[in-house]
Amino acid sequence: MNNNKINYYDNDYYELVNKKRINDKKIWLQILENEAQENNKVLDILHYLYDCKNYTSNGKNIAQALNTKVGAINLYISNFGKRIINMLHLEEQIGTNSQNRRWNIPFETVPELNTNNIFTWKLRNELIEALVEKYNLTPKEESLDEIMRQFINEYPYQTFLNNIKNELKVREAFINKFTIDKILQLSIDDFVIGRAEIDTKGKESFCYLIKRDMIKLGDMRGAYVNKFGVWFSKKNNRYEYSKKFGNNLETAFKNLKNEIYLLLISAENDDYEKINENKIATIFKEKILSTYFPNKYLCIFKEEDVDKFLNILNIEYDMHKINTFEKKKMLLKEYRNTNKFFKDKDDYYFVTF
Repeated sequence: MNNNKINYYDNDYYELVNKKRINDKKIWLQILENEAQENNKVLDILHYLYDCKNYTSNGKNIAQALNTKVGAINLYISNFGKRIINMLHLEEQIGTNSQNRRWNIPFETVPELNTNNIFTWKLRNELIEALVEKYNLTPKEESLDEIMRQFINEYPYQTFLNNIKNELKVREAFINKFTIDKILQLSIDDFVIGRAEIDTKGKESFCYLIKRDMIKLGDMRGAYVNKFGVWFSKKNNRYEYSKKFGNNLETAFKNLKNEIYLLLISAENDDYEKINENKIATIFKEKILSTYFPNKYLCIFKEEDVDKFLNILNIEYDMHKINTFEKKKMLLKEYRNTNKFFKDKDDYYFVTF
């Protein structure tokens, strides 16, 4: 992908870039068969783009979705292009900086979307047809309405509410126990995870309850324990802490509690910038927000998931204005509020969909 400013290029540049180098779906089927192997990141990229609105995205969003770096995405595609060139005996195409241009074999670009150095990738039509045939994908023309109807029929709303009843009771008890004005006074044993097998208080702590007893209201398992900032290590039989909060346990715990307090105040005031700047690990931060303010903050804890949902639901937005995780989640919430299938149902059900 070229890093020069897009507005430096004229129409001749785009005509060259978007000129097809493979014109046949059958050839793409052969290429996909050649790529059919486990852990092939190229196939992950192609499937991600297939799910995007207009089969279009950019390197940053693709990298977020696949939990990697933009440079790695560029390398996967460059190597993919090289394999195609070798397989079909194509000529290399040289780009503006004298580099080999290979990404434009599977992709074209959309000039009007190329602003502020953000360069778009769009699947070639013949490649789309090949993906549908080889992987038996659902054509994008299938109505979202029908998909939503199927979900609601297969998982009725009342069944869902019955299924989360206990978690809702835990949430209510949690926010009554750990009120905002009590956060700064919490003792370390009232807060940390890791003591559940040591004493009864361990299963009543802030971190244990928010992780273990409200899973159906947003699952944050799987991430490293340091996401909590301060925790009790059973292996080392001691309290441990993330150094970004301080250079000793006492200071780190004090600063962490202050960050949680400030997060909750920012959430009350819908201050998305302050929420974005907060030092708490994202997955923990988002679970706190959705626990204290379930009607304001969706229980989705990864930005790449939100990006995927926005694409699939065809929700358009200006990525330069909608530039934080919370602003993106608000777009999903606004969609839910006006959607004829979900506007009379709660956010937990919508997120499950």
